[in-house]
Amino acid sequence: MKNMKKGETWLQTNANAVSALTAVIVGFISICLSIYSCILEKNLYNLRKQDFIPIFQISYSFIDKDNNTEQINISNIGTSLISQPNISIESILEISRFSYGTGTTTKVRIPIFGYWDSHFKTSNLKNNIYSAIGKNNNKCLLDLTIEMLKNKKSCSYSIDKKDYIRINYITITGENKVIYFEDGKLIDSDDYVKNIFVHKRSKIYDIKNLTFADIESFFEKDLTFK
Repeated sequence: MKNMKKGETWLQTNANAVSALTAVIVGFISICLSIYSCILEKNLYNLRKQDFIPIFQISYSFIDKDNNTEQINISNIGTSLISQPNISIESILEISRFSYGTGTTTKVRIPIFGYWDSHFKTSNLKNNIYSAIGKNNNKCLLDLTIEMLKNKKSCSYSIDKKDYIRINYITITGENKVIYFEDGKLIDSDDYVKNIFVHKRSKIYDIKNLTFADIESFFEKDLTFK
């Protein structure tokens, strides 16, 4: 009983302090709950936002019996719609030259146009949204490869074509987005710029007129890259 009375006396004496401490504790708990609620709401928003992210797929196909004409298709296979898609394709030939004398390989990159000589957009906001066709482009590459084989002396050559794709679009939530691809692989803007502007002073060659002499001029001018 004495302890109980002491406790009551202490509470009466320190009532203001206890009330203040209780208010501080309740306030602290309220702040913690508010912070947790904000974090939870943000996480839920981010999860919902994932539903508005399109998924782009890039595929290639041949459209004639001789495989000389190629088609590239860009599709949105995600669940989200997009609007105002603006797509550009920049093609670059990567030529490797191996020297039998030194045992070293050097490479040049030659920007080309005319590989995808026609394209068309669709009205779709999902599925296939863009296609481009290169007529006889594979034949051009084959002819160029044969020309390199004929002209090789103490070197051997290999050729590889790469497409750098820029997709600018508006999301269903109204956000303006730009993404980049090397062929079908997603890359960042730095990689895109680095590859597109590999030789700022070099001219862009028409794939149908590019010759072995044009290629050799890149090596002679030491327009190589690592």
